[in-house]
Amino acid sequence: MSKYKLTFPEKPAFETAMEVRVSDLNYGGHLGNAQFLELVQEARLRFLKEYGFSESKFYNGALILSNLTAEYKSQAFLGDILTFKICPDNFQRSRFDLFYKVENKDTQKLIALFKTEMVCFDYSTTTILPLPQEFEELFQES
Repeated sequence: MSKYKLTFPEKPAFETAMEVRVSDLNYGGHLGNAQFLELVQEARLRFLKEYGFSESKFYNGALILSNLTAEYKSQAFLGDILTFKICPDNFQRSRFDLFYKVENKDTQKLIALFKTEMVCFDYSTTTILPLPQEFEELFQES
């Protein structure tokens, strides 16, 4: 049994879809875990772009990934369209979590859950920066 149990927050802040390509398949004929992580990164970049950011341009610094947790639930195959739902949560002094729920778009079957811990970082001084309050406010319900 898994040591970690991911729970996706109720309401996603962003959603995007990607098709499983032949180059994403492993020797078992399904989406490989290394390629899956590349799709997670692409989904994260799309999420950040939607809000006017990138990993290298986040307020007065950048973002680095400090931790990743994955729970694989089902296989995905060539041609499957995967929906990536993303929700930021657990805002702290200098970091926050991004939760990802990945489903097969046609069947709604849960394929995987991911969590990435993102840290605010200044590459020029190699120091951790505070998380701007404005970022958390983007996702608070009114």
